Amino acid sequence: MDVVKSEPCWTVVIAAFNAESHLPALVRSIRDQETPAGKLGPEIVLVDGRSSDRTVALARSLGCRVIDNPAGDVRNAKVIGLEAATSDKVSFVDQDERLMRKNSLLLKAQMLDHRPSTVAVICSGYVVHPSLSAVRNYVSEFGDPVSALLYSLPNADGRREPALKRRLNWQQAIDGAIVFDNKIPSSRVLIEFGVQGGMISQSRIRGLLDTPSQDATPLVTISELFGYAKLTDSYFDIGFIPDDPVEHLPSTEWSVVFSKVRWRISNSFDFSENSIRNSAVRGRLAAQFGAKVRGVEISIAVLFALYVLSLIPVLSHAVWISLTRRQAGMLMHVPLSFYVLLVSMSFWVLRFFKKKPSGRRYDGTPSQ
Repeated sequence: MDVVKSEPCWTVVIAAFNAESHLPALVRSIRDQETPAGKLGPEIVLVDGRSSDRTVALARSLGCRVIDNPAGDVRNAKVIGLEAATSDKVSFVDQDERLMRKNSLLLKAQMLDHRPSTVAVICSGYVVHPSLSAVRNYVSEFGDPVSALLYSLPNADGRREPALKRRLNWQQAIDGAIVFDNKIPSSRVLIEFGVQGGMISQSRIRGLLDTPSQDATPLVTISELFGYAKLTDSYFDIGFIPDDPVEHLPSTEWSVVFSKVRWRISNSFDFSENSIRNSAVRGRLAAQFGAKVRGVEISIAVLFALYVLSLIPVLSHAVWISLTRRQAGMLMHVPLSFYVLLVSMSFWVLRFFKKKPSGRRYDGTPSQ
């Protein structure tokens, strides 16, 4: 008897804007993934932020399902893609990422099938190596100076696994995979599910949201898919696939990094009513620090200002990063930190005068 293939094995969501140069290799890395027997191939949902190049036409020619993202923001894109997914298993990749292991998504799907308590499975991190440019490695591992200071969870393959094992309860699972549970004794750890080929079970994530305990820290909203706080009294765990790196291809120009950092700061100050950015940023802070968000915002601002203006902490941190990563270019952490402080201060002044900056699209123009 023939097996009925009723639904895709999983859905892969791509948040895209002017991704023409990235798409062929990215889609190929998704199509080349091993798939389970008896299932259709992967569904690829590309959510486009109104690109001005051939992204949409190219995506359709590559067999992607294309959905419009009028707001032009990556967080909106992931919400839209998630809502459009026809599979319970949903994976997220950014346009400048590549899946390197041919069974990366299959291993994540098998782990979700094997463990009903697992709500998400993540990869081992980005490929970071001294032979690559310092700017590429900095963006891949840290993202920006605030993240480098606050979250201090390595985003690099080879560094993420031991860091998580030091902080969280863990055990071996099937085929060498690792499980981290949500019974966190003291510190909170922030893990992002919505990039790097991370895979979630929609039904299990939503189940946690539907049954919060009285003193639970709210999940970051399904929008950004940040998590790993004690969200509910229910037991759940996060899967981890060792030796499952993702290639990251950000810009290799520091000027572009400065521009992107400004874009991030602008969106973090966009607290428009009913804004996805609003709920995502505030949820991220609540999940990480478990406190009233406004107080957390002020505390972070003061902490970061002291970190930069005292000079010794930021200089020491930059030297430590450059020595441990064996790249002098990592010293750019210092001027980038000062830039973040100056831009943030300008936005705090705007907020003081009740002039809230609007969120920005991928290209820097105001979002709708």
